Amino acid sequence: MKTRLLTFLCLPFLMSDSNAADSVFHPDQVENIAVSPGVSLKELIGNLAKARTDRYSVAQFTLAPGATTGLSHTKVAEESFLILSGSGHVTLKGKRHPVRPGSVVVIPPKTSHSLDADAGTPIVFYAVCAPAFSPDDYVLETGKK
Repeated sequence: MKTRLLTFLCLPFLMSDSNAADSVFHPDQVENIAVSPGVSLKELIGNLAKARTDRYSVAQFTLAPGATTGLSHTKVAEESFLILSGSGHVTLKGKRHPVRPGSVVVIPPKTSHSLDADAGTPIVFYAVCAPAFSPDDYVLETGKK
């Protein structure tokens, strides 16, 4: 089901001239990157990912129990979170919403957001960005939660 959902969401992009369309792999084959305490990711598709394209990106994130992404926003990219497992809360524009497996979070550009895992369970989710994630587009809102 998870693979079918990701393929469906990315199908219009995968049918383009990107070399991402030529790759078949499992997230277990991608290096895990520690982002901050309790937060790690695997860059699957994007500018610097295993499958390269600048049109969109997909990363698989894992938040340890009780961990948070911290408050951030993008300047240009639209983001979507697809919750695969675990539970917690996403904060969008200052309002908290519960999330669980199957939850979809759509985040317009310039929208402050964070994702927090519940204390008893890790959260695993896909983060999809269009255009592809770029560190120059990402703003970590330090000092805020």
